[in-house]
Amino acid sequence: MKSTIKLFTLALVALFAVSCNNNDEYDMLNSLWRNVTQNEARIDDLEKWCSQANTNITSLQTIVNVIESNDMVTSVTPIMEGGVEIGYTITFADHDPITIYHGKDGKDGQNGVNGQDGASPIVGVAKHTNGVYYWTLNGEWLLDENGNKLRVSGANGKDGSDGADGQDGVTPQLKIVADYWWISYDNGNTWTRLGKAKGEDGADGQDGATGAKGEKGDKGDTGVQGEKGDKGDAGDSMFQSVTQDADNVYLTLADGTVIAIAKKPYLTAKPNSSDYGTVTGSGYYEPNTEVTITATPNYYTEFVQWSDGNTENPRTVTVTSDVTYTAEFNRISYTSNFTPAVFSVSADKKETFSQGNLQYHPANDEWRFAPSQLDCIGEANENISSTYNGWLDLFGWSTIATYFGVSTSTDWKNDYLGSFVDWGSNQIGDDVPNTWRTLTDDEWDYLLEERTNASSLIGIAEVNGVNGLILLPDSWTCPDGITFKSGFHNAIGGGYNYFAAYQTFTADQWSKMEAAGAVFLPAAGYRYGSDVRYVQKSGRYWSATEYDSYGALILHFASDGAIVRRSGHRDNGQSVRLVKDL
Repeated sequence: MKSTIKLFTLALVALFAVSCNNNDEYDMLNSLWRNVTQNEARIDDLEKWCSQANTNITSLQTIVNVIESNDMVTSVTPIMEGGVEIGYTITFADHDPITIYHGKDGKDGQNGVNGQDGASPIVGVAKHTNGVYYWTLNGEWLLDENGNKLRVSGANGKDGSDGADGQDGVTPQLKIVADYWWISYDNGNTWTRLGKAKGEDGADGQDGATGAKGEKGDKGDTGVQGEKGDKGDAGDSMFQSVTQDADNVYLTLADGTVIAIAKKPYLTAKPNSSDYGTVTGSGYYEPNTEVTITATPNYYTEFVQWSDGNTENPRTVTVTSDVTYTAEFNRISYTSNFTPAVFSVSADKKETFSQGNLQYHPANDEWRFAPSQLDCIGEANENISSTYNGWLDLFGWSTIATYFGVSTSTDWKNDYLGSFVDWGSNQIGDDVPNTWRTLTDDEWDYLLEERTNASSLIGIAEVNGVNGLILLPDSWTCPDGITFKSGFHNAIGGGYNYFAAYQTFTADQWSKMEAAGAVFLPAAGYRYGSDVRYVQKSGRYWSATEYDSYGALILHFASDGAIVRRSGHRDNGQSVRLVKDL
């Protein structure tokens, strides 16, 4: 049909070329042109409706399979077209998702003399008294050539009170040929003609899924022009509506049949902030399932309670419908008495350290120092992106503007080439740019090994639950009642537990050490793409020194030692601790 119209269109174009001098002919050709293009658009609409009708038929069969297998709905998502809702995508726990289209059938356009209305076949399903679902056509049972009702699903079922074997489930198919609807019950091998797909002479109004205005009819048999069709109503074809409540999704078919499918409840277990901790237990569950949810705080936070006031952790809950439990974490509080102190980084250069590791907020494009020396963002660095609405503290070593200071790439790529540009060139907090800078490899070395009494001024520890490396200022006096043990654990290879095994400090003790000038570098691990590794086991802090075209030197420490060495690659995310020249 469409190919014939297109050939006719080409003929009209040629005819226009030789007939434009006669106004009557011109008007006639204009009218023919409009009719051809309008008919082609109408056929496109019919083909679209036919495709949607077949989609609905397949979806109906899946719905019956879902009911018979006691599957459940997990989500219902509207399908929008041009700002108008035209259907839904429904997902299930075990079956593949389905798509359904809805709306009411439009009115046919008014026909010319002796014209015939078009009709859209409505395929549906209904449950027989024997408990089996069968196909219906326009509200009547759909029968095969032997007069048997056609099952929607199943194979060799006992069908009817006589106990005879039922037929296998089938999926009817629709198509439009020569302006008529055709239906097949055997996967397209044979077809049975139904009613007209479009009115003769006068054109159809909008069918349920097509939504186009009725077209002007061709001339009727008596030569009288058909009237313009009325605008079709917004339409539904096989489905009228989809609604839901807390327990079920309700599918209303065109004939008013309502099919209810139970919803599979979803339990959401989440933290009040991803920076503060993690929570496990989220997922879909069968109704009345008992589920254990667990809140795990980060290294500097503590679990307080769940959003419903319950303080058990872990706790067991019974899932009856969609529900959310939010774990409320608080930062572990202590009085920070950070006092800038003097650290020698060469024979003639002295520095003070920033109050915490460098942090960056991509969504706000904001730099700051961590509020506490103990702050370690940890696994939340896996959320790295240019729009992440949270803080990060593991950075790639870069001079490329797109990636400077914060890699948004999660791939293994050598993005970070060229001369070094210091993070301190940014405005950090209230400090103007270029107030702070990054130590070179030689300066890290001098600080760790060459300044006076260097070996007695560094040591590992667990401080208020956080593992890390303590650096003491050149002039150090240990506060009363506190003993500091310099050095490292003798277990080669390092480990999470060796920091605490070597020495620990409480929040109160650390507050006094800060006031005396002690600096703490958290064992914040490192980021490889979007994978964060070795948090609480090791620390890797960038230097300003290039190693080669792919790597830069870092201060690396674990529980068994500290050394300045080459990093793996510049696109690894590592910690940054800046200093200020005195």
